[in-house]
Amino acid sequence: MKKIFLLLMLFTIGITSFGLPDDIDIEIDSMEKNLSDSITLKLIDRIKILNELAYKYCKTDYERSVDYGEQALLLAKENNFEGQELIALKNLGFSYNQLCEYGKAENINNRILEIVNKKNDKIQIADA
Repeated sequence: MKKIFLLLMLFTIGITSFGLPDDIDIEIDSMEKNLSDSITLKLIDRIKILNELAYKYCKTDYERSVDYGEQALLLAKENNFEGQELIALKNLGFSYNQLCEYGKAENINNRILEIVNKKNDKIQIADA
């Protein structure tokens, strides 16, 4: 019985350590697949997915986060989706900070403050 338990434990450790992607990887893969289906995807949904990918990658792959964030920012600005623009800017500011590109991060944070000050949104001002 002890041998079976030990084998099961080693097998479980081996599987979790070496081969099964975690939930975040699966979620990212799914979002990237949905993003490539641009024919049926609404513009706002595309921007939301880009922002979500930028957010997910800002914890592990800052360059990729910046790439997705820039795409989201461009689309949001072109189409006047101010809420999504703010999300993209926040993701970009964090990623640039992590990349030690402090000048870019500061410029982005100043843009966030300009937007929320115009709206006079006290909660977002505090969050910025």
